Amino acid sequence: MLDALILCAMVQLPVQRVTDSTTDTLVRLADLNGDDDYNDAGEAVQDYIDTVGPLPLANNVGLRSTVDGFVLVTDNSEDTVFAFRDHDNDGDFNDPDESSRWFDGRAGGNLSGILMPSANGLVRGSDGVVWVASANSGSTGVDAVLRLQDANGDGDANDAGEALEWWSAPGNPAGDFVPQAVQIGLDGAIYLCDAPSTAGLQKGVYRLVDANADGDANDAGERLPYFIPPFGVAPFYWSLEVDALGWFYTADTGNERVWKFKDLNADGDAEDAGESFLYWSVGAASNIWDLAIDSNGDVYCSDSQGTSRIIRLRDADGSNTIGANEVLVVYDETLAAVAIGNGRGIDFSPAQPAGTPFCFGDAGACPCVPAGNPGKGCPNSIAPGGARLWTNGVASIAADTLSLDGRFMPASSALYFQGTSQLNNGFGTAFGDGLRCAGGSVIRLGTKLNSAAGMSRYPSGADVAVSVRGQCTAGATRTYQVWYRNAAAFCTPSTFNLTNGVQVAWAP
Repeated sequence: MLDALILCAMVQLPVQRVTDSTTDTLVRLADLNGDDDYNDAGEAVQDYIDTVGPLPLANNVGLRSTVDGFVLVTDNSEDTVFAFRDHDNDGDFNDPDESSRWFDGRAGGNLSGILMPSANGLVRGSDGVVWVASANSGSTGVDAVLRLQDANGDGDANDAGEALEWWSAPGNPAGDFVPQAVQIGLDGAIYLCDAPSTAGLQKGVYRLVDANADGDANDAGERLPYFIPPFGVAPFYWSLEVDALGWFYTADTGNERVWKFKDLNADGDAEDAGESFLYWSVGAASNIWDLAIDSNGDVYCSDSQGTSRIIRLRDADGSNTIGANEVLVVYDETLAAVAIGNGRGIDFSPAQPAGTPFCFGDAGACPCVPAGNPGKGCPNSIAPGGARLWTNGVASIAADTLSLDGRFMPASSALYFQGTSQLNNGFGTAFGDGLRCAGGSVIRLGTKLNSAAGMSRYPSGADVAVSVRGQCTAGATRTYQVWYRNAAAFCTPSTFNLTNGVQVAWAP
């Protein structure tokens, strides 16, 4: 245990995830021994493998981590935004129900009727809205920026009205627009990195605004040039990132360079003197696909020219130009235990969930046979794998954003409750059609009505925070579970069942 604590304390590089479009995998990178690289044993792990997990990856290119623990991945062969989350904390996304087609842009895939034939970069706002840069395939779809949102909380954006073409290419001439990446500025505007293939058209970054508040950016004057880098020879811009101070970064893979730029005089563009810098001249052949920026302002680049690498750029002298001694290769596929064939999208790994799941149907003595799936409770009448409870947000007394999220339950009532202990050493005891996991001193947090999709959440609406309702204090450990009605004839004569349990340690 002490060795594990020492290793955790030594971690220096941020944990990252990379989507590899050659091996059709997601790779997790962690600097376990604090030596400023991801090349040592156990530091590169494939945490989703499409030959093991339930969903196919074909050309997985864009990647974003979310504050609620999900990893979103675009695939421009599957025309899909996939969502991944390690619900049972076993270190991978390969288990049932840990991956889904969060948005299906194939013909007939969503009830909004929106096609997404070539999904590239994406970004997710603090409001949960996901923006995707999507190029047409030459025969289907349009060049567009899509706005996607899970408005009804059923775990996807495939329902009617949840997807729209927020900006689409006028006339949609092939090659005149090739959306590559999208980003949200500190001003709340949407910025598009566009790389048209038609000769003479300007490749660069554009600012998209809904000036007339009609719900899109398709009207005249709503797509404005923001930064058009010097043309160079056959430039190609794939990536777009923004740091905490509002500076944007984009990589020109055609000319092996990275630009840094910002509108300093508030005239709507970054074209004036002193507003842009040639941040890094690579000085060698490169194929930089994506960028990520950590909380220190360090820029990470995924490069797949010959040898796949992750490169860190640290502007130590504040010159807005990266010198040779400010470049560090932190991952090299020829040195690492796991080789990344073609590292495309990169982003920092989401924070670990606030709670630790326990008391699973497959490990306990479920009254019904067969038992539930890993990470869930016991089977119910609509979900043979069982219902699941997980946590989102931060479990802090001073800044409580914790939510308890239940899923795979019947469209019935669900009681969210808190305990002070794990029953039967965390394996639970038979109760109704399920297992009672949370015990000790019990507090009822609230009763919710599950949606038609079998989901509910506490807190929601006017509910008080979990820590307030549960009378939690800093340093306390509490257990949580959902007791839900399941009146259909199923297993025992009982008319109720339960999810798995989750244990949460409350911080100050």
